[in-house]
Amino acid sequence: MKKRDDPGKFRPLDEIIFVDGYPAYQQLLSIAEVSMQVVCDIKEIDSTKYFRLDDSKVLAWLYHKACQLKETLSTLDSNYAAREDKQRLTDAVSVLGEYLKDEPWLKLLCDRLRIDLPEAPKKAPDTENSTNCIRK
Repeated sequence: MKKRDDPGKFRPLDEIIFVDGYPAYQQLLSIAEVSMQVVCDIKEIDSTKYFRLDDSKVLAWLYHKACQLKETLSTLDSNYAAREDKQRLTDAVSVLGEYLKDEPWLKLLCDRLRIDLPEAPKKAPDTENSTNCIRK
């Protein structure tokens, strides 16, 4: 997510996916380039491609994933298939929300789909603490 009106900087792909201490990351460059085109603006200068995250493309991609997941949930279980369309969509967005670190993406997706997610469940207790509870 970019800051307000700042569109961000174009960067070469190897700078974006660089992993310190793991030189094999370069093997991912060809795969990553194709994937980055889905969510980034691209500029090519002297045969080098530069990428910049495009918020509208990310939101469109998330929307597409939510719709795909909603349809998939219907095929997994008859309980999901019997639910209303909007509830299945809410469930799909909830699942996607578990993978989104940045809150703005989840909120933007919910706004676009016109859904309200129920409050997130509280984190599970630490395994050390839960085993202490069981022993008592």
